[in-house]
Amino acid sequence: MVVSTEKPVSGDGDSSSSPLIPKAEGLPVGNYRVVGWDLDFSGRRLVDEILQIAAWTPEKEFSLYVMPSKDLNLTTRRRHKLKIVTIQRYRVLKHIKNNKPIKTKSEVSGLQDFIAWLEEVKGDAKDGIILVFHEALNSCPALLLHCLGRYPHYNLLDRFKAVVAGFANGFAIAESKCSKTVTHFNLKTLSNTLLGKEESLESAADRSRLAYQVLQKLCCEDGTDNGAGDSAAPNAASMISCVREYTQPCHREEELLLQQQEMIKRQDALRPVFQHLMKGSRKERERAYVLRRNLVDAHVDMTIITEAWNAGQKDAVGKLLEEKAHISDEKDRSDLLTKIEWHFVPELRPKPERRPSLKKGRRYSKSSDKTNGNAENGKEPTSPTQSPDTTVVTPEKPTTNDTKESQGAVAC
Repeated sequence: MVVSTEKPVSGDGDSSSSPLIPKAEGLPVGNYRVVGWDLDFSGRRLVDEILQIAAWTPEKEFSLYVMPSKDLNLTTRRRHKLKIVTIQRYRVLKHIKNNKPIKTKSEVSGLQDFIAWLEEVKGDAKDGIILVFHEALNSCPALLLHCLGRYPHYNLLDRFKAVVAGFANGFAIAESKCSKTVTHFNLKTLSNTLLGKEESLESAADRSRLAYQVLQKLCCEDGTDNGAGDSAAPNAASMISCVREYTQPCHREEELLLQQQEMIKRQDALRPVFQHLMKGSRKERERAYVLRRNLVDAHVDMTIITEAWNAGQKDAVGKLLEEKAHISDEKDRSDLLTKIEWHFVPELRPKPERRPSLKKGRRYSKSSDKTNGNAENGKEPTSPTQSPDTTVVTPEKPTTNDTKESQGAVAC
């Protein structure tokens, strides 16, 4: 589930104290239809955009690429093997492997086509569709609902809730049914173990198909199907009865989304307190995530901290952390109190030490080393353009009588 606007959905880089997959409420007995489904996003934040929408059933399948308004970062390009190329005034989405262009639509057009396809697939299932996905972070439902809510004029969210009854996470189903036989519950391991095939998971279309087939293998009581998506009535009935217990209704997902948005607001309000730690090393950032998580889980925002500081400064804030935040660890409480005190009294914050640069400047050259070495050895420094004085004094030659007479003649 989404808990941050800055980092991955698992909690802004920090380890969440609550389970990643909340316990599902389940659905009552009814006439449902199961559809495998998955999304590709440009990130794991609520502000990110859809890249691909995919859904799969044994009878029909749906796959559509969306052109995002922003360019893709390096992590997204490597994960989905996609890139955006700008040709004059036009932007094209291409595969990195084969460099082929991909047909895309805008986000609102893609969502409209997806809802229309769901309405067609629903058929005689009067109680709605159960969208099955496979993910450990449980982020896809919240991200999809948030994208549907971006366009209130198109009434997409109401149309979607009229067709879809809820979301089921295949990861939670596999964790409850295969805990004694399998240690890893990711889609790649389960498809290799249960279906006997290893496929690429880069595309949302492949993941939606594998999520349906793995879930069918887990839920069918007879176990005679080979994962190819058999649509026989007994298999479909047993699959629906199994998935129904692990399905989260749409209204519950909306409530979780609102809670997560409130949590994001508290995180953003606490940013000035931990800003200097976020700019530090990786160890300091991880420490800041843990400290901030303690405040966010206790519903302590910047307004409450400011009121406590104005009332009694450090003592009042320490009492607040102990009573309302319920921080039992003495080290965490002391570190939090110190960071809050530095925020209100910046003079107490230690100044960062300037590390001496290990790199030598541009004016450094080998000739300077030679010059310094000659000076240390007691020799005169020589420049590269001047040659050393190598003049040697030679002894005078002995003069003879002939040379004396010639010198005298010249003198005269």
